[in-house]
Amino acid sequence: MEENINRERLAWGFSEIAKATGLSVNFLRNEEKRGRLKVRPFGRRRLVLTEDLQAYLASSQGRTDSDVRAA
Repeated sequence: MEENINRERLAWGFSEIAKATGLSVNFLRNEEKRGRLKVRPFGRRRLVLTEDLQAYLASSQGRTDSDVRAA
């Protein structure tokens, strides 16, 4: 998944992350609520900085589907 992340880009919206990673927007919103995905408000939008997205993806690599469901 991480290879799809453009490192020159500064920030991402949830729909853009979903398209690049295959994760659903609802899953990403839940990860934000759980405090696992750092999101920053910019006007009406909530964006994830590329560095925060990379850190999230790196920390999620060891999780299994059962870990995600149990959380």
